[in-house]
Amino acid sequence: MKKIINIFLLLHTMGFAQKSLDEIDLLISKDDNFFTFPNEIYKNKTLWFLKGTDSLFTGRIEFFIDKTRKNKIAECTIIDGVKNGYFKQYYSHDKMLNGITGLYVNNKREGNWIWVEPGEIKNNQKWVNSSAKIVTSIDYFGDVRHGTILTYRTNLMTNNNSANSPFKISDIILKGEFDNDNRTGIWYFNDQLSTDYDRFYESEYSDQLSMHWTRKEVYEGGVKVQSHCREPWERDMECDDYFFKYSDIIYLPPDRDINAYTLASVFDYPIAIIKDAYGKDVEVNIINFMEHIDKFHKSSVSRHKQKGHLFIIDDNFRNKLMNKIVD
Repeated sequence: MKKIINIFLLLHTMGFAQKSLDEIDLLISKDDNFFTFPNEIYKNKTLWFLKGTDSLFTGRIEFFIDKTRKNKIAECTIIDGVKNGYFKQYYSHDKMLNGITGLYVNNKREGNWIWVEPGEIKNNQKWVNSSAKIVTSIDYFGDVRHGTILTYRTNLMTNNNSANSPFKISDIILKGEFDNDNRTGIWYFNDQLSTDYDRFYESEYSDQLSMHWTRKEVYEGGVKVQSHCREPWERDMECDDYFFKYSDIIYLPPDRDINAYTLASVFDYPIAIIKDAYGKDVEVNIINFMEHIDKFHKSSVSRHKQKGHLFIIDDNFRNKLMNKIVD
């Protein structure tokens, strides 16, 4: 386990900078589950070739559930060995595949990319049966995020990746801007809290709001310089108290760097036993837990609530976690 953890920490420290895999590589890596057509092509570094030749491939690469080629799950255009054209992956609950739509220009993401994911994901790993979907739209320029990010809930049909489906302002989960892959300006988050106050007041003035938000964060050059938290509607509260109270439901936008969420399928995350503030043993995914502590409780003393357990986060607790990782 120590070797696995060290590999993870090394990649984490590097920030997953090397994008060795893309959407097509991920599907190819699951070759036992899917059928690739045409299957007489192969990839050498970044270029696609016809097998047995030195000829670069031009055409449409497609992926199916099996060799009958009745159920397509993804497709992309290859021109002279390079991804040039729209990539489309069809949402599949059975195969646990997100819906993905976007344009490649010379192997780089360009323009608007859309992801369609399950509306409810427990522990960020398990798919749950639900008609609700979460749609994320991100603008790219030269393979980096540059422009608007918008995330909202909707009830899309199973194989519909369209971002044009209707949704209410209250369904928006996140709205923000990227500048050369850095967060910039004001980011609004709607954690879709449900309290004794929200439903009653929402009907009175919700149409007058540009967006329902529970967190507002201001960024300069990727660094958060200001934050504002509130419960519905317009009931201000300290952000530390907000994260403590709603830690189980706050929305964390996923990192779309392919390596960042390929790692989960490459390594089995280890489970560790830690003690809560009352001395009770709690089983946690140690990597996920450490990522949360590093993101929200990196310094000073704070409180973290998870699955009904309370943890007091201080230097002593952080050292104990680190010892769990290196054991």
